[in-house]
Amino acid sequence: PSTGQNTYQLTFTVTSHTFAVGDSARVSGMTTPTSAYGIWTVTATTATTVTVDLDTTVDPGTVAGTGMMLYRGQWHESATSATASTTGSNVNQLQSFYLFFVVDNTTYRLDGCAVNQAEISFDITGIATIAWSGMATNLVDVTGTTVITPGTNATAFSLVSASDNFITNKLSTIVLKSNIGGSGTAYSVPITGGTFTYNNNIEYVTPDTLGAVDSPIGYFTGTRSVSGNLTAYLKTGTNESAQLLKDMLAAAATTTEPAYYLEVSVGGKTATTRVELLMNGVSLQIPSVDIQDVVSTTINFNAQGHYNSAATPGFDLANANDLLISYYHA
Repeated sequence: PSTGQNTYQLTFTVTSHTFAVGDSARVSGMTTPTSAYGIWTVTATTATTVTVDLDTTVDPGTVAGTGMMLYRGQWHESATSATASTTGSNVNQLQSFYLFFVVDNTTYRLDGCAVNQAEISFDITGIATIAWSGMATNLVDVTGTTVITPGTNATAFSLVSASDNFITNKLSTIVLKSNIGGSGTAYSVPITGGTFTYNNNIEYVTPDTLGAVDSPIGYFTGTRSVSGNLTAYLKTGTNESAQLLKDMLAAAATTTEPAYYLEVSVGGKTATTRVELLMNGVSLQIPSVDIQDVVSTTINFNAQGHYNSAATPGFDLANANDLLISYYHA
């Protein structure tokens, strides 16, 4: 058990790399104990020691996992996957960049760009798509000037491969369990579609000057929002979607924080090409019911930061461990 807490911890000793005290780190691939399933944000205590709280008062016994990895920072790439998390997202400004648009024979440059929102949409008959939106401080017509040509500067960027596989939602699945970290009831919810939205809620600062067209002088991020909804059939049976609705209605009078664990596998958990959205702590709204030829339900969720340093896990908006996104490809 950890000092001063009735919970258990794992301590990793890092030999090939070093951590700075206070660095964020992430652990993946841990399947036993189940309370540590998924991803957690921890803090390095020394340059070579990282400690993870398991949110359990029961001795976890032997720790097991498949492809367990310890990440430093919020981005990791391998030959077949890329993983991003929100562990470094509690900042007032994001990475700015230039964006070029070539429309017929006209080229535009956007200065001081920042990505504000990304929305993933998928449905049972369509192809999964992601829509990016953002803002910039200035729009400049640079037609006739020398700009970077895609593919000529490989160290800066490269063209998108036209041979990459698309992702269809036909095999998409979710893992939904009660309690932060998924230590409670596991529900079987066959989804038919859904949306996922990541929003930085950026606001630009623009001065007001009489007799002049003002341009923004900067921006700041607002409260990060990680939310979405899932559509599914309202199905009766043991721990099916109807049972989830029943359990949430029964607890509505006494539960102020309906905490759940949610993992969405767009394209299917076992597919070679897929996107996984892992949220250790989500707050669910009571599902709505739509009466049509087939009765369906919509589940709205909001992912939040959470703490894992006490016997009873809870939401903590100051923690930036609300989301892990993993892209997989052959």
